[in-house]
Amino acid sequence: MNIIDLSVLIDNVPRLCNLFLYGFIFMTIYTWLTNKKLDMYLYVLWGLFVNFIIVNFYKAAHTFIFNDYYFSEPIKILIYSISAISLPFIITFILNTNKVRNILSKCVNKTISDDILDDVIDYKKKNIVKAYLKDSNLYYLGSLAIREEKGSDSYIGLIDYQVFDIDTGELLLDTTQEDYQTSVILNLHDLKSVELYYSSGSDTWEWLSGNRKYNSKFRTDAKLFYSLETSVKKPIDISKMTGQQNNQSQKNNTN
Repeated sequence: MNIIDLSVLIDNVPRLCNLFLYGFIFMTIYTWLTNKKLDMYLYVLWGLFVNFIIVNFYKAAHTFIFNDYYFSEPIKILIYSISAISLPFIITFILNTNKVRNILSKCVNKTISDDILDDVIDYKKKNIVKAYLKDSNLYYLGSLAIREEKGSDSYIGLIDYQVFDIDTGELLLDTTQEDYQTSVILNLHDLKSVELYYSSGSDTWEWLSGNRKYNSKFRTDAKLFYSLETSVKKPIDISKMTGQQNNQSQKNNTN
């Protein structure tokens, strides 16, 4: 009985693979690459959908293009599996290009990432990071070497870093010398703020800065705002700048 059941299971392996396997492979790799978290039912639904697309795409290609060729089931499984493995890398690469990111940002003000650090970190040319610690008068300045992807509990690793005193500006530790081979690991939860500096020609900075027609005017207005902010001794009254105070006074006079 067990032998019969096992033989039936073996005979149905191609059908089981065609039902979900390739979608499962695709979703596992894609969610890993994009760091997306999906509920199990969405994971299963997307897996079934992607599996359906992959299998039927090649069935259509076989029917209309390669109808003179015969593909055995092992060859089909190999082709489907290679497609399921390679497609997440191709799709992720396309979605992360500046053109696609600009289209998404312009049309729907969205990015494909669920983690803002994925949007602002330049993984190609790297970033110089200035990290301010909570409840401390120290800050770190170094090159971002690696990061973890676990939300606010993630860690970042810096190399060639320096440690400064915020109050005095004194350099307390400098590991950029040749005799230092060290790194520092910082938990994002322990950081008050993080500043990122970009290399010349950074694609990430080009995308962040907009590279649009109105960008130059926006940056000119921003510089004017910053100069006004630094030239006054007290904070700027935003309500005056936006006209909210005038509107409020008009309401009071009406009452």
